[in-house]
Amino acid sequence: MFLAYIAARRWYDDTTAFYSGLIVATSFGSIAVAHQALPDLPLTFFISLTVWGVFVGLLPDPPGKVPTTSRQTWLIVSAVGAACAFLVKGPVGIALLLSVLLPLSLLEWVMFKRFWQVRPRDIVIATTIGLALTVPWYLAMTMEHGVAYLERFFIAENLDRFATDRYNTPRAMWYYGPIVIGGLLPWSLFIPLCLPELRARLITWRPDIPTLRIGLWAIMPLVFYTFSIGKQPRYILPVLIPLSIFLAHGIVSALRDPVSKPRSFGLCCIACGCTMLGIAGLIYRAQPLLISSPPVILFTSTIALGLTGVLITAAALAYIRTTARHWGQTAVALIATSVVVLNLAAHHGVLASNGESEVQQMAAMIRAEQTNEEPYGRHRVFNRNLLYYVRSPHVELPVIRAVRDFLRSPERVLCVLREEDAALLARDGVTFRELGSLAYLNTGSLTLRMLLNPDPERYINHVLLVSNR
Repeated sequence: MFLAYIAARRWYDDTTAFYSGLIVATSFGSIAVAHQALPDLPLTFFISLTVWGVFVGLLPDPPGKVPTTSRQTWLIVSAVGAACAFLVKGPVGIALLLSVLLPLSLLEWVMFKRFWQVRPRDIVIATTIGLALTVPWYLAMTMEHGVAYLERFFIAENLDRFATDRYNTPRAMWYYGPIVIGGLLPWSLFIPLCLPELRARLITWRPDIPTLRIGLWAIMPLVFYTFSIGKQPRYILPVLIPLSIFLAHGIVSALRDPVSKPRSFGLCCIACGCTMLGIAGLIYRAQPLLISSPPVILFTSTIALGLTGVLITAAALAYIRTTARHWGQTAVALIATSVVVLNLAAHHGVLASNGESEVQQMAAMIRAEQTNEEPYGRHRVFNRNLLYYVRSPHVELPVIRAVRDFLRSPERVLCVLREEDAALLARDGVTFRELGSLAYLNTGSLTLRMLLNPDPERYINHVLLVSNR
């Protein structure tokens, strides 16, 4: 958020900087990934810091902008960002930096006859600092685990993820398009405001330098990941900051030109209001699935989110009618407020449990039955977090045959599995004793299709704890 503010302030103005930070902080995608506590968001920050540091420290200043006073400092900042990205997830940060820097440098030379403005000594110093931060860690890991660690990390965990389907099934080339639009919601609904200026610059093929740099900063990581085999939604996070600046510039330009763009801006705000109303309707409709959420919280969330949608729409209509800037600013403030309301509703209502979560309840059942520290296994349920609550080793049972063999163990064992798998085992003649059960919705797998057709019989899992004696 602060990096988006700094970048937009340097290239544009304080207002654009404020909206850029606001978009980063309140986009659906950034909030969702932040709640997952994965390394991808810190990685995004380090990659963005690397790219921005190179923009300021290596490339010439755009005409009319504040000149850079210490290029060496910014190159060191970039080197530190690249080193941190390398420590978090390997060479992907360097690859993304080069994918942006090389074509950008070529285009600026061809179009503006401008090239790097830096002393070779500064590049050497920054590179040395980056190596000093990264090499000791990989050297220590190699001494501890051998060369196999380097092969595992750089080949299996990086190259194979990019170039093979070892970790992910191949996905379509257009896979990241909906991800970017959905991740930037509700602000991606303002993209139409940015298109006229962008189209005009493309027609004349004379984009200004900030537009060119922001464009390649957003486009090249998207191209890089589009050609990868192993695609994941969170991989595309490095485009968040440049796209937030792009959208903020379009919003601010529309607010400053209420005469020619009131209808376009107002319609974008109305689309945001209708989106919030639609989400409120989906939450209300999905109540049969949300068996762990307190009904009063679901009702309150639906009303609050629906109310913000109505207020956004009302402010947008007032702006279209009066072209008064304060109505446009009010609509934007209400949109940000609606995201806060949605976040509270989602993570403290829709995705929250009324008391202990299902995985905690199952862990309590297992601990109560482990009177003699019996081993337990799991099959197709609670794959990620059950072991953290049970706090004892488990046996992974990836296929039903493994479950069958496990339950035929000579000693007493426990097993967590779905009701339909237990029925399949019973038909095969496997004897077991049911110790407990609970109903469970995997909220991590919620999709729009499930919300539109909230069939409990189809999506609610009944999980059993069984023993072989």
